[in-house]
Amino acid sequence: MPSAPEPLDNGREAIQLAMSRELLAHAKDVLSVPRQPAHVLRYTCARLTESLDDVLSVADERGQRLTRGEPKSRGPALYWGNPAHDDCGHTGREAGPA
Repeated sequence: MPSAPEPLDNGREAIQLAMSRELLAHAKDVLSVPRQPAHVLRYTCARLTESLDDVLSVADERGQRLTRGEPKSRGPALYWGNPAHDDCGHTGREAGPA
């Protein structure tokens, strides 16, 4: 029988996702200022790349748990076309991801 995800894993995932959200907000702030210096853009891009790597790792780990039959993480999820799972008010009639 597969083991449940370690609480440490869920805690690490939550931290990675929270940090990614904060970084995204920072990147939006950086991009809202015209003519940012190149070093600021490079630094922000490097941090976003690291963050995307972390988020993809979380997604891969969650996917592996699902295929092994382990319980899903309690993180937020949206399911296109299923308004019961969509807290953004989508009706399911909008076009989903391509």
